[in-house]
Amino acid sequence: GGCALEAIEAVADHTGSQGTDPLDVLDGLTSLVDINLVRQVDLDTGDSRLVLLESIREFAAERLVEDAALHKSVCQAHADYYAGLAQRQWQRLAGGQREQALQQMSIDIDNARIAWAYWVQKSDLDQLGRLVDILWLFYDARGWYRAVIQLCNELLAVLSSNPSTPERAQQEIL
Repeated sequence: GGCALEAIEAVADHTGSQGTDPLDVLDGLTSLVDINLVRQVDLDTGDSRLVLLESIREFAAERLVEDAALHKSVCQAHADYYAGLAQRQWQRLAGGQREQALQQMSIDIDNARIAWAYWVQKSDLDQLGRLVDILWLFYDARGWYRAVIQLCNELLAVLSSNPSTPERAQQEIL
């Protein structure tokens, strides 16, 4: 489903701080759009997203795997960005902007799911906590009850694999 320029910049900034050369994101993306390797898609909301052609996405994914350190850094930066985005959308929900927050999550749901899977694999309850409420609410609002069940099962599996503490018991109850 692509992503916003802000997401690309956040991931690039993070990977740039991990020992790679800083990226001139805007110039690089502009040149990729100019030669039609990346498409800019305008949404009804007035926002735009950048989408890779499928063959380019596959090629880039293969190349990324070749550099283990960069791959790890990019995956973590992506997952961190989308956990933060989910948390910001949850705050919008609490502030009475339910429809706007749910609309933003519907645009970014594929990226949020990838972030969720990453943090489940890492058994990182703090990061999962940033995602769980908005994903739960989004899935429920859409009637995606199997996704709610999967979310619960994955979260319970991570909870059961971590040592029990009074704080952890409170998290399990909630």
